[in-house]
Amino acid sequence: MGAADFLRNRVDELKKNRVKVEREVEKKIEGDYLDVITYNETLKRRQRHNFKLINLMVDALEKGDGSALEEAAAADAQLSDALKKDSDLYRNEHPIIILTKRLELIDKHKRFIAGDIDQFRKVLQELEALTDGSDRALQRAKVAVLLWSKAHARLAAGETDPAKFDFMSVAKFAFDLVL
Repeated sequence: MGAADFLRNRVDELKKNRVKVEREVEKKIEGDYLDVITYNETLKRRQRHNFKLINLMVDALEKGDGSALEEAAAADAQLSDALKKDSDLYRNEHPIIILTKRLELIDKHKRFIAGDIDQFRKVLQELEALTDGSDRALQRAKVAVLLWSKAHARLAAGETDPAKFDFMSVAKFAFDLVL
């Protein structure tokens, strides 16, 4: 194995290790933000659930079907309790109002963690930018190794005049390598 092959192999190893390090860093970042990410997903899931129930109830009200309203509320124990005549829970509040209050609370919590979610996304973007920069640096290193090896091969073949080196073929090869 020549020096050029050795250097190319080292650059390839660096690229493989870069991917491994990137995954490790990404896992660490996700671990640091896991609680916030999980809570955010829970809030989104609850938000979708409440919107679904509101849609079911609005459809039931538009149809004038009281049993459909109760059926929609049955999908949620708290709303089911609110529809009972003797319930102290949410007395005199319509289930849609209850759901709207839930959505307001969910929105409040989402705004509370929004800074953490934004920071998480920003850190991932920074990691991506660093990764892209290292990929470009590794590609440049690979091209430099290629140019160096071709120049030294010419010198070893007795070609001592750099003006006679066919760097266009080397450049085309390097361009193909990058793509």
